[in-house]
Amino acid sequence: MFRFMQIKARAPGLPPGHMEYTGTTQSNEKAILHLFRKNTQPPAFNKVGLDELAGLGDKPFWLDVEGLHDTQTIEQLAQQFEIHPLIMEDLVNTVQRPKLEMYDNYLFLVLQIPIAVEGDSLEAQQISFLLSKNRLFTFREVNNDPFTAARDRLKRGGGRLAKNGLDYLAYALLDNLLDNCSLVFQGLEDQVENLEIELDAMTEPDEVLLAQIHRFRKQIISSNRTIRPLRDICGELFKSSRYGFEKSTKVYLRDVYDHAIRLCDILESTRERLKDMVDLYLSYLSHHTNRVMQTFTMLGGIFIPLTFVAGVYGMNFTNMPELSWKYGYPFALGIMGCGGIGIYLFLRFKKWL
Repeated sequence: MFRFMQIKARAPGLPPGHMEYTGTTQSNEKAILHLFRKNTQPPAFNKVGLDELAGLGDKPFWLDVEGLHDTQTIEQLAQQFEIHPLIMEDLVNTVQRPKLEMYDNYLFLVLQIPIAVEGDSLEAQQISFLLSKNRLFTFREVNNDPFTAARDRLKRGGGRLAKNGLDYLAYALLDNLLDNCSLVFQGLEDQVENLEIELDAMTEPDEVLLAQIHRFRKQIISSNRTIRPLRDICGELFKSSRYGFEKSTKVYLRDVYDHAIRLCDILESTRERLKDMVDLYLSYLSHHTNRVMQTFTMLGGIFIPLTFVAGVYGMNFTNMPELSWKYGYPFALGIMGCGGIGIYLFLRFKKWL
């Protein structure tokens, strides 16, 4: 089942900019701050405290904040780097619709990324980006690190990630997230294909199979709610010049946009496959029901002559010679048997049975 990482709604009546965490993480641990400084050798990620961030100045860096439940640390971070209160409100409200906003000094991006959890379920994890000229912040929950591939590339050093600015790093992280989505949806496609094989091999109606089909349809519909806005966001980043991306980076954003379109196409085709599977199952169920009704109808037809003979000789009229005949009973049974066998042979000849 696809679900959002939230168990409570934001309380009504709160003032704008008020930070209230709505996720599922129940922990007293502090948020973990992973700092990567650009143009340092050797490239490394370091866990840092808030006091260590004060000396960064205008040096470019990426700060990955792990743990949205620690609103106190996030609020102190906002004060230190002059982040707008409305941004901070949206950061810890973990059921935000994917969106793209421009503030005076930051580009703010909120995404809902499907991740695989226990069994074959999907869960939406909220990941937020804050980008300025020399600063890149990412905010996420503690239970999953979606940036592993990008971290490894940064640690190896060299390449375009080292040479280009933070806008290119933001692109690389976004591309990393879409790659993760591709793996998730590929696994979903494989499971749907297995369902198709089970459906083709089905000889009797299987309610468990139908329940699985409906469950996957719900996952696809929910995934669509997060991936389609992501496609629009990627298109806006690529097409618009107001978000501060370098011209050289926008070429790569076009690739991300194409990637998002492919994800939407995958979801749409999978949704159509599941819809066809439901139609096929219902068609099979209707055919199976018709076969059962046909069988009962044929059996009823076989018993028609038997019922007729029994009805005639059960009327108990006074002048019925067969009733006093010595062979009347075997005669009646013979007529019934011959009539039933005759009807059966007729149905078999017409290939109705």
